[in-house]
Amino acid sequence: MKKTLRDAINTISLPLETAYLKRELNKLPENKDPIKPIKNLPKDVLIVAPHSDDEMLGAGGVIHSECFETVFHIYIPTLNEKEDDLTRVNESKKAFSSVDNKVVFYFGGLEDGRLFDQRDEISKEVLKIIKETGTKTVFAPFFTELHKDHAACSMTVLELLKEKTIDDIYFFSTNHLFLPEMANRFHPFPGSKFDK
Repeated sequence: MKKTLRDAINTISLPLETAYLKRELNKLPENKDPIKPIKNLPKDVLIVAPHSDDEMLGAGGVIHSECFETVFHIYIPTLNEKEDDLTRVNESKKAFSSVDNKVVFYFGGLEDGRLFDQRDEISKEVLKIIKETGTKTVFAPFFTELHKDHAACSMTVLELLKEKTIDDIYFFSTNHLFLPEMANRFHPFPGSKFDK
C-alpha cells in the first residue's frame, strides 16, 4: 500500500511548535493520492526558504532540473542586501549562476531566529510575490523541521493553502533526515489542475 502524505504526517511525533501545523493540516480536505514525484511544474514557482542555503539544500535539484520550463522565485525572509548579508546573498546567487535567467531572488530582511513572531510580514511578502508572478505553486520547508524559522515559513504557506490563495505546496527537508520522499506535491483540493 502506498503512503499518502497525510498517512506519513500522522505517524510522526512533532515538536510543540509544529504540532499546530499537524492539527491544521488534518482540517484540510484529504487528498488520497499517494505521494508522487515532482513533475509538470507551472511556468512560475515560489520557493520560501527561511535562510540562505535552504533553497539549495531543499529544492536545488528541482531548480536545476526544471529550470528550462519554470522560473523559480526564491524568497529568503532572513536575508537583505545590506553590507552585513552581502556574502550570503552572493553565495545564494552564485549557487544558481548556471540558471541565472530562471531564478529571481527576493529578500525580506527579517530577523534570523525570530520568524515565528514575524509570520504576518512573511505572509505579506509572499502575497506580494504571488500577485506579481501569478504563481499558485509554492515550495516550503517541511513543517517537522527542527528550526522554528522553518516551521514559521511552513505555517505561513499552509495558511495560504487553507485560504485557497495557492493551489499546491511542495515540502522539502533541510535540517534533519526525515523521509526523502516527502519533498513532494501536496494539493488537498480535489480538481486541482495538477490532478489531471
